[in-house]
Amino acid sequence: MSIVSVHGPYTFGSRAVTQNASGSVRATVDPTNGLIWTLVANDQSQPAANYDWAYTGASTAGPTSPIADTKNPAPITFVAGAHTITLTLNGVAQPPLNITAVAGTGGAGASLRSLPPDGGDGEEPPPEGGDVQVGYDPGAHTVTEVIGFVEDNPDQLEAVLAAEQAGKDRITLVQHLEGMRSES
Repeated sequence: MSIVSVHGPYTFGSRAVTQNASGSVRATVDPTNGLIWTLVANDQSQPAANYDWAYTGASTAGPTSPIADTKNPAPITFVAGAHTITLTLNGVAQPPLNITAVAGTGGAGASLRSLPPDGGDGEEPPPEGGDVQVGYDPGAHTVTEVIGFVEDNPDQLEAVLAAEQAGKDRITLVQHLEGMRSES
């Protein structure tokens, strides 16, 4: 199973941290550029030589794939699109982490606004549908936690439902989320 990053064109949200299924790797998007991601191994106890990273897709700045002998690579500027990141720790491949690099700017607590074609300051209203959470993986949370998240963030219902269906697809959670959809 892999992590699903829920996204829309020119958007990323205020929760821009995601991790793989085992929690061994996390990625954080830069608050000013949705193409720049920082990778971190949650286990920092090993010598740097035990950490080998790889990612799919192209990058325009930062280390190229593969990245050997470093616990935490320098931030990577990916080209827009989906990327799979894999950490091999002590010769054991960790579960993959999927991210989606999205062009634009935004950050913690802010909506991402699409930049105008004339190169202006991007102060248009947020795209239709508002913020979209990148990295909220319902599969990394209990059913109760996911329901609580959606109750606190009702605008994320559709994104969380889609991520759950693409991931663990827990029937009780899917049915509850669909019930919440019909109530709204």
